[in-house]
Amino acid sequence: MPKGVTYIVGRSARKFDAIYARYLGWKKAFEFYSSDIKLISPNFDLIHEKSEDGLIIRLIKSSLCAIYIFFKIFFKSRKESIFIISSPPFVGAIFACLSCYISKKKYILEIRDPYPRLFFELFDNNKSYTIWLLRLIEKFLYQKADQIIVTENFDRLPELVPFKNKTFLVRNGAIDHNNKDINNFEMRYHEIFNKIQIPNNKLINIVHLGRIGNFQDKNLLDEEINNFLINKNIYKIIFIGDRYNNINNKIINLGKIHPEYIPKILKYCHLGISYKRNTTSGLINIPVRIYEYLNENILVRTNKSECIKDFAIQNNCIQWISFADEDNIEKSIILSLNRYKLKKQNGKFFRADQIKSYLKENKNKFFL
Repeated sequence: MPKGVTYIVGRSARKFDAIYARYLGWKKAFEFYSSDIKLISPNFDLIHEKSEDGLIIRLIKSSLCAIYIFFKIFFKSRKESIFIISSPPFVGAIFACLSCYISKKKYILEIRDPYPRLFFELFDNNKSYTIWLLRLIEKFLYQKADQIIVTENFDRLPELVPFKNKTFLVRNGAIDHNNKDINNFEMRYHEIFNKIQIPNNKLINIVHLGRIGNFQDKNLLDEEINNFLINKNIYKIIFIGDRYNNINNKIINLGKIHPEYIPKILKYCHLGISYKRNTTSGLINIPVRIYEYLNENILVRTNKSECIKDFAIQNNCIQWISFADEDNIEKSIILSLNRYKLKKQNGKFFRADQIKSYLKENKNKFFL
């Protein structure tokens, strides 16, 4: 099976953070085949991006990371058979692909978010010289890649259609952490469980997992939260990751939680929410949090997307999806209260399992 494969990410990957989780999915898949994959990441405190960093500081740090990645690949031994380059960060991916091209090394480009498209969707500008230049660079990266991996249905985007013959859909999914026994949890987590333990079976907990960033529909989130707060069947609304700015006593902001403990916390929840912006890329992207909700048999409430609907039908879990555009909140709550009557999932949605299938299909092309 695979030999001399290196996973490249142009941002500091700290253990248990979201960047490291990308690598972990590949690592687990390679271990299944009794093989190994190395990680190259600029792991220095000086250039580690922090949430409080301003735009200029982030730009400087990402540029330094990209330069580091460029030279790390360039001077890497030729015995490395292939590099898997993860994007975003887009700037880091550009430098990594360019280094592979100049040094004549094979690379697979893993697209987790479709930059630079997200730039002009975010700023509603598709005609600037900068966007034109980034589009030109993007096309070059696709042309020179030995393969392209998309983690969601980004292969439907017009910029990727010309490369469909070498584009593979390797779906995202949750990371299968080795969960610690609940009795060994830190005291902090026992206190959390006491806060979110519902007093009776007529109440439900709602959970929002992950970021509340620019690519989320914040207006829809606010509207939904306001309706949840006045509903008598809602016990707590739990935010894991980014904090929600509201002092209502129904809202609990847990902040960052160790990934190994998240599945245990989700077991106390009944309805998981996720609202993407109504953009071309947003509507063909299934957030990782949705896979995590489904893995713990939590009903999902999200905005309607044909891709999510197709995925749910293909995986026999459509009854676990409630669309905010179609279903009123009462319907979602009733479904959550009666979720034990719903058909359980046929399986878990883990990233490593998707990668295993990809490796099995492609081992004769690249990994021997």
